[in-house]
Amino acid sequence: MRKTIVLLLTVAALIHAGALVCAAQTAQITGRVSDPSDAVLPDADITVTNVDTGIEAITSTNDAGYYNVALLPPGTYRIVAEKEGFRPLTRLGVTLNIDQTHRVDLILQLGVVTEIITVT
Repeated sequence: MRKTIVLLLTVAALIHAGALVCAAQTAQITGRVSDPSDAVLPDADITVTNVDTGIEAITSTNDAGYYNVALLPPGTYRIVAEKEGFRPLTRLGVTLNIDQTHRVDLILQLGVVTEIITVT
């Protein structure tokens, strides 16, 4: 019985240590979204995509226009910001290193999207 408890505690400690190592090897992107007059844009949709893996993280800006996407593995990312009444904005080539917080502020231009063309 005692060996079982010790084994379970050891396994739990290893899992916890592994989670800490994984979390320590991540980065995050944060920023503010505004319009050309510097007014913040709450509820703007933000999509962060790892260009090597295609894995996406999706969030929205808060009431103050800020967003944060954490626990991203190091790599190169594309950020797309969208809000109704504004033209979408894409920021390419955002490179993250381990344990880095990279700030990317975005300014959306007024306009209505009438057509979207995707080139692959």
